[in-house]
Amino acid sequence: MKVFVGLISTNQELCEEYRRRQANIMPKSQLPGRFKGDDFSVGIFNPSGDHRNALEYLEYATRNMDAVILLVDSSLENMIAEVRNSFFTVILEVPHKIENLQNFLRQKLSKPLRNFSFLIEEMQDSDTEQVVILPLRNFVGNDLQTLARICRDDASKSTFSGNVTDQIALLKNRKQPRRKSDRPTIYIIDDDKKYFSYGKERHARLGTGAPHVIACVISGNFRFGRRIDSWRHYNVSCGSGDTTHISGSFLDCHNSQHEVKSSSHLNMFSNDFF
Repeated sequence: MKVFVGLISTNQELCEEYRRRQANIMPKSQLPGRFKGDDFSVGIFNPSGDHRNALEYLEYATRNMDAVILLVDSSLENMIAEVRNSFFTVILEVPHKIENLQNFLRQKLSKPLRNFSFLIEEMQDSDTEQVVILPLRNFVGNDLQTLARICRDDASKSTFSGNVTDQIALLKNRKQPRRKSDRPTIYIIDDDKKYFSYGKERHARLGTGAPHVIACVISGNFRFGRRIDSWRHYNVSCGSGDTTHISGSFLDCHNSQHEVKSSSHLNMFSNDFF
């Protein structure tokens, strides 16, 4: 697995220390077991010296990566707001003067790396992955939104793994066959009674180009720091029995609202593009 560990900061001393340490920012002896044999790549984005914006940098830097963890200066958090659910992010309170830069970085990475290792292992299971990468804008359920909040805000907390496990269990409890149907398909059913089935087919592709933005591309390729299959989508429908339908208003991957007239189903990707 190729793991990208990125730093976003304007603190010149911190950036220079990070650049010096490179992939040895954390000693292998202190890495969680899941990451000990992986290839680590590091990158630094300092907006004061780069003509690109943060998302342009991240889209380029993570193209060949399987997993991504970011260290982001709290003063720059708004730069990555659109992809907070895509990458595993640690928000840093960076003091004006850091006495020991090496210790500061290792301290800030230690617990998040263990939590990230746990999350990567959980998402290796296909049943777990299917509930974790559900479309966040269009799947209605507090359990999915709570899971996103935990992965977004609690990267450094000791309660992370237990809380993630609880929400995944609640999401899995939503899985059941469609009522009044003889087909064996299992669906994940949201609070609005929409049926989400993770399709095996690959006949649709993520939208690119205008009006899509860089965040659409990133969120179509990553969820909570792990790369996902950008060629697969959910089949979303309503109704019992084998004659399905769906209609209504839905948000897409860049928060545009679309009215859908009655159709048998929608092909909806994890980033909400449909």
